[in-house]
Amino acid sequence: MNKKDKTYQILPITKRVDGSTIGIPMVKITGRSSGPTLLLTAGIHGDEPEGVRTCLDLISQLDSDQIHGTVVIVPVVNVPAYSMRKRGNPLDDFYYDLNRQFPGSQKGTFTQRLAYKLAKEIFPQADLIVDIHSGGSNMYCAKRSIINKDSEENLQLASALGPGWDFIAMGAGTRKGVNNLTNTADQMGIPAVSIENGGINGRLPDLFNKNVHDNVVAIKNVMKAFNIIDDKPLYSDRLLVMDFEPIMADNGGLIIFEQSCRIGREVKKGEKIITITDYFDNILEVVEAPYDGILLAIPAQVVLPQGCQIGSIGKIIRRIKPERVQV
Repeated sequence: MNKKDKTYQILPITKRVDGSTIGIPMVKITGRSSGPTLLLTAGIHGDEPEGVRTCLDLISQLDSDQIHGTVVIVPVVNVPAYSMRKRGNPLDDFYYDLNRQFPGSQKGTFTQRLAYKLAKEIFPQADLIVDIHSGGSNMYCAKRSIINKDSEENLQLASALGPGWDFIAMGAGTRKGVNNLTNTADQMGIPAVSIENGGINGRLPDLFNKNVHDNVVAIKNVMKAFNIIDDKPLYSDRLLVMDFEPIMADNGGLIIFEQSCRIGREVKKGEKIITITDYFDNILEVVEAPYDGILLAIPAQVVLPQGCQIGSIGKIIRRIKPERVQV
């Protein structure tokens, strides 16, 4: 189907037992003149609808007459997970989290085949990639970008998100080198950034719509910075490059949010973040900041299971002036 140079298709992955196809929906918007190809992906995690809505809004707003190059949009990568509002694909017994399975396997599970299809058939079309996430069912995320490595190309892309996207994070510890989308794109020589914004406790209409709006504005700013659409891009006054890794809790129970547990807030090593109690209000655990940094993600639920991630703190490794990394 074509709507004024917008091509809609389903890329088949496998078939259900009734013979129907499960695939990846993809929209390609071809501009009137040459230019780079931007790939947008969302719905890798099925409990993160902010990115899906962002992509759908962009599909309706972008006009091929105003585009130099091509915009490829995959609004829902993991359709079974999105259908069930789950982080991973409920059809899979193994390898549940798609964003840990790249570059995938042609003969693997459904989730591995999804990763393979993206990496082998869709990524090679792109000159740059923006992958859209949020905190999903378990966390609420500050507006941040995530890059795999501190390269000039990745920093250019992250800085092009514009005002309000000051935090540029790289995985450390258990987050370092995971088999995710940006890692695989990096290995293929494609600049890529994941963005995170929102979570399940931001789904009231006003806040959800604001987060989606902020995502749309950021991606259009990227398009301006890379000359895909005509206009002058805007940049943040500051950029903080930081390492981040999950903060874990040993105990499950009810959460008391300490005063420091505020999204985007600077915390000091040893500062209390949350207290976990049992159902008799006995304190089971006090979780403290393991180092100085900025709270990038905080709990989206007031009850935690044992051994759960409760958020992440970014440790600032350098501050850079945006003009140094502008395109």
